[in-house]
Amino acid sequence: MDEMLHALAAVGLAPGTRRQYLQMLRAFHGFVAARYGAQVRAVFGVPVGDGGLDRFNHVRHAGDDAAVGPPPGRERLQAFFSFVRSQVAVASDYRVMARDYALLRTPYHSAVRVSELVRLDQADVHPHLGPSGKLHVRFGKAANTSGPRPRWAPMLEGVDRILALVPGRRPTAIPCHRAAVLRR
Repeated sequence: MDEMLHALAAVGLAPGTRRQYLQMLRAFHGFVAARYGAQVRAVFGVPVGDGGLDRFNHVRHAGDDAAVGPPPGRERLQAFFSFVRSQVAVASDYRVMARDYALLRTPYHSAVRVSELVRLDQADVHPHLGPSGKLHVRFGKAANTSGPRPRWAPMLEGVDRILALVPGRRPTAIPCHRAAVLRR
């Protein structure tokens, strides 16, 4: 069992997939032991046994993909964002640093996933909708095989000012509707 789990990890399967495989094997082994244990013992003269599934090979949701500790507090995030913003002013490539700052800050102040954020265009920013504006997420999270689901996400706490940093020149009162997260 350990060799199989190691081989699955070596080929790069995600920890969640490895947990699912282990759970399926444990369920199948339990089924065989409960349903056919007596027949296996009668035919082969040996009990079904544990099949390499000992107490150390149990399923638990603690792997490479599990969260490590609590999320950072508001003060720590503010310090991080202040540092990144200070680097925007002195960066050798302003556009790249401003884009990175917007990519880091926008998910914190809006209801957008990172995978959705990186696919936003300039036309997806609508500051005139709602009290503080909305982002048109055209490639939202899909459910199973249904494909991406478009939706509208609110812009909170001045996301329009953050997105205004992104155009190709240093900001000088650029309106939000001209800002783009990644593409113009």
